[in-house]
Amino acid sequence: CGKLLAQRDDHSIDVDIVQAVRSSGSILKPALYACMLQSGFILPGTLVPDIPSRFGSYSPSNFNRDFKGVVPARQALAQSLNIPFVRLLKDYSYARFYDDLKQLGIRSLNRDADHYGLSLILGGAETSLWDICNLYGGMSAVLNHYNDRDGQYFDGEYSRLKVWEEYSGAEGQDEEEKNISADRSVLKASAIWQTMKALEEVERPEMESGWKNFVSAMNLAWKTGTSFGFRDAWAVGVNPEYVIGVWVGNADGEGRPGLVGVRAAAPVLFEVAGLLPVNRHFYEPAEEMKEVVVCHRSGYRASAYCEETDTIRVCAAGDEPDGCGRGGKGERECKQPPYAVNGQRNPLPLNNASAAVCAEVLTGICCDACAQRYPRHMEQFGQAAAADLSGDFGQLMELAGKYAVLKVRANADT
Repeated sequence: CGKLLAQRDDHSIDVDIVQAVRSSGSILKPALYACMLQSGFILPGTLVPDIPSRFGSYSPSNFNRDFKGVVPARQALAQSLNIPFVRLLKDYSYARFYDDLKQLGIRSLNRDADHYGLSLILGGAETSLWDICNLYGGMSAVLNHYNDRDGQYFDGEYSRLKVWEEYSGAEGQDEEEKNISADRSVLKASAIWQTMKALEEVERPEMESGWKNFVSAMNLAWKTGTSFGFRDAWAVGVNPEYVIGVWVGNADGEGRPGLVGVRAAAPVLFEVAGLLPVNRHFYEPAEEMKEVVVCHRSGYRASAYCEETDTIRVCAAGDEPDGCGRGGKGERECKQPPYAVNGQRNPLPLNNASAAVCAEVLTGICCDACAQRYPRHMEQFGQAAAADLSGDFGQLMELAGKYAVLKVRANADT
């Protein structure tokens, strides 16, 4: 409930936790993912580096302090990886995302974009449970209205929440909805659809084994978040009929070890969701989707370098060269084989002479110079991993993460 009443002798105190602003943790990542899909910066399978990274004085880390080398963008969202999303925000521009968030119902951004910088995506900005529910509920409303109203868009989608009392006397009545043109909608139904599909694959570690079937039965897209210092644990879930938001923490901002979204807030989310009926499902906005051919290895648009390709359906607006007027990069293609060194494909012997298997190689940027720059560390790496991987891309990505750690150690030594 929004107001908690505490009795003290002759007076009471109202604490409105629902409207209180708290650190957002990772809860805004789906909004960035959707914006970048729509603007053509990424496709769902586009590989994003997950390696030790520094952006000026800002050095983010993943929650588990591990690195995966490279990951598809949709997997980075499902696993809530921090470093890939800071890299994505850098590509997209934090100032642009700041403006998008304001249009998506996040009202608490009362300082300029430069104050938040790249930390905007990792809890640097505060928000409220109310605004988060407006954001996720608004995304659901846009997708529902597109499919139910023949592709129409409406104003006010991200400000639909009302306190129960405000509906008193207006039972069965809806506010008049104002049509807007599709290009005035901050997010298209197609970008939202692809984001919801990624959120249906969110991993839920240390929970019951049958949770995926449970989530599928509820058609629930969900996300958790944890703020720095374990002060705030978030969980939000949405389907075509409901949005459920959960915040767990201390009102005075005191942190507690173990106050993590997936452990503290997610169980409450799923307990509530299990009590609600499920009568509807999200549907693909077919008219806004198009088929494109992508590289099976890198997830980018296919080029002549790609030996294996896949045909996938993507947001049509995001495929336009100018991102539908929003300055996107919809024509990105593989520039060279994404796992090549000096233009040569696997099999790639991982010895000290050719051990430049790192995240930059896997994402299409040849970095054979890495082996020459850090010979001592590359020799150690090569001796530990000398093998012919023969195209085992999963193992290559794992090794890329190990190599990235060696590269950071080498930097520390120089």
